[in-house]
Amino acid sequence: MAKRILEILIIVQIFQSCQQQNEDKSNDKVQLEEITTEFETKLNSDTNSIENTRTILKDTCNCDWIAEKLTHYTDLTFSNNGKPFNLDSLTRWIGNPDRLKIKSLRLRDFDTIPSEMSIFENVETIYLEAINHKNVQGLEVFPKLRILKAEEERFELSEHTKWIKNIEVIHVNKTKFSGLKSFNQMPNLRVLKLSFSGFDTFPSNFNNLKCLSYFQTGAHTFCEIDLTKLDFSEMTCLKYVEFQSWRENIKGIPNGIEKVKTVKISHPNLTNTEKEKLKKASR
Repeated sequence: MAKRILEILIIVQIFQSCQQQNEDKSNDKVQLEEITTEFETKLNSDTNSIENTRTILKDTCNCDWIAEKLTHYTDLTFSNNGKPFNLDSLTRWIGNPDRLKIKSLRLRDFDTIPSEMSIFENVETIYLEAINHKNVQGLEVFPKLRILKAEEERFELSEHTKWIKNIEVIHVNKTKFSGLKSFNQMPNLRVLKLSFSGFDTFPSNFNNLKCLSYFQTGAHTFCEIDLTKLDFSEMTCLKYVEFQSWRENIKGIPNGIEKVKTVKISHPNLTNTEKEKLKKASR
């Protein structure tokens, strides 16, 4: 009997020992899961911080950026002359490594830019001269395009227009932009110079042009602009602003003009009070 009781006690101890080991393993598993969860949370937090940093860096402009001297010189010129473009003029460039040295093109009277011109893949500057005043199409063939110069052109834009997103400099004369609803479509814009030019409707979100350093519209044409809706206070890169018109298509003055180094506003609708504010801001 005593022997039987001893056997039973031994079996119970073995069972309790096994149960304790299973509990320890379970606790270890719980602890491991807690550590893993904490690590994943930390990792996600760090990843979000990295992404946020990248976003901040991407959205930050170098206000010390120096504008290149704008000239009418280009590396190469093609002319359409109101006739279908002769692709034979591209023959010498196909497969020619020198085509990669072409950084600027002058295109005369092209309302549609041939897709074959994509062989000039390093083009950064386009100078367009119009004869027919038709809508320019096909600038997407130049993926590195960042400087647009134009004479007597027409541009029909939409929210799906891709090439406009990379543009840093626009310098045009007697040219009209239609369909551009918001300046958010031009996040990299640094210089905008319009002469006898303008928009069908002045785009919204001018204040969001964080990279803009130079803005000039002289002899403003086309749409009306209510300058009282503009605020330069947070546009830290902006150094020069000019709105000028002899017509009555501009009114008021912008807010935050004291934050900009040079502000020139001239139009027939200026009140005496607005003129005084402009004088004080220019001192």
